[in-house]
Amino acid sequence: MRVKRYVADSIQEAISRVKNDLGRNAIILHTKPFKEGGFLGFFSQRRFEVIAAVDENGVDNSLKKGENKLAAASTVSAANETVASQAILNQTAAVQTQYHTAVNVPSAPLRNEAQVIERTGVSTPRVTVAAPPNFRETAVMNDPSPSINSLREEIAEMKELIRQVAAKPFGQTQPLPMPMNENTTDRSYTLESFRQYLQHLGLEGEIIDYLLLQVPGYLIEGNGASEAGWTAYCRQALASKLMFSEPIQIESQGEQQIMALIGPTGVGKTTTIAKLAANYNLFEGKKVGLITIDTYRIAAVEHLKTYGDIINLPVEVVYTPSDLNQSFLNLHDCDLILIDTAGRSPHNQAMMDELKKFLSHSKIGLILLAISATTKYQDMVSIAENFSQIAYTHMVFTKLDETTCYGPIVSLAWKIRRPISYLTTGQNVPDDIEIAKPDKLISYLMQ
Repeated sequence: MRVKRYVADSIQEAISRVKNDLGRNAIILHTKPFKEGGFLGFFSQRRFEVIAAVDENGVDNSLKKGENKLAAASTVSAANETVASQAILNQTAAVQTQYHTAVNVPSAPLRNEAQVIERTGVSTPRVTVAAPPNFRETAVMNDPSPSINSLREEIAEMKELIRQVAAKPFGQTQPLPMPMNENTTDRSYTLESFRQYLQHLGLEGEIIDYLLLQVPGYLIEGNGASEAGWTAYCRQALASKLMFSEPIQIESQGEQQIMALIGPTGVGKTTTIAKLAANYNLFEGKKVGLITIDTYRIAAVEHLKTYGDIINLPVEVVYTPSDLNQSFLNLHDCDLILIDTAGRSPHNQAMMDELKKFLSHSKIGLILLAISATTKYQDMVSIAENFSQIAYTHMVFTKLDETTCYGPIVSLAWKIRRPISYLTTGQNVPDDIEIAKPDKLISYLMQ
């Protein structure tokens, strides 16, 4: 088994190098985009890492031996067929085992890499496994026994199952397809099968009941239903009920905008503030000022100041609510002021009361609640409801790159009825943030 790592400027270049180096039977074990160079996520270059392997002796030799045996035999016994299938299964397991034990490579958190922001336009190719050469057809008896035919059918099904398992990226699951009818090859488009599919997506019962209640009659089985029809209906129904907001509009000579970001600890508020500041300053040419009231966390102030120094933005540190007025005066010439807050437990009322005192200032027009996409749905609801006493106006979902289930996000947005402003998909500043749009979020959900 040879395992090699390739780094290139594009996926196509990396795959080409794999083919040239390891041949067409190479197995791609891992792909991952990453940033190289730069400073704190700025001015870095996008590269691609591919881990590939090839068994120079195992599969080909075993298959050649099997081929020779079959060519020499006048009939195909059930035992030979079973051994050949088991060899393929063992070889597939060996590839995974040798890769995970010989190579210590962190798996890419981006499930399908579809979460990479729109500006990149890059998606991760699906892992493919070279199909083994087919065993040579052999002469069979004119009147084979039913038992042999049955064994051959079972072995063919087993080989196909092995091929499908080997072709999947390791550790990656696929969306649940619509169930099949027991006696036909047509998909069963019943309301119950649709309910199971929506449950698999992680949607809550309230949304599922609504979608089933409103489903058009032509999508019911027997009236021309199709998977495409169900998908289109879901997209349209969800998009019509969820709330999204346009990005903050800042006029060159208009009124100054002041926005605060709140949320529990560890959701990425400071990094999100830095991404917003960089985008408005570097790409829209706006003058941005930063304020932090996070004086509890170790190095929190220095963290934001570092970003401010890199982008060349003024940073104010506020220790008490009364200090806000002076900070606003110091930043009076800024088009946009972004306020970073300390993480607060939604169950600690004393901390919530303190946060309210800071953010009750009349000049603060927008308050965004940041929630991690990795949070359980019940905890999301608790966070959103407890932070509602701060009167937040919008929601931001962070860390979409760290999950593959987006049903809780959609379910929360449905329940809370606050517009979603932004989605963040990684740690890179300023790249990994995107404007929340219906098609984008629903694509995450149904991918």
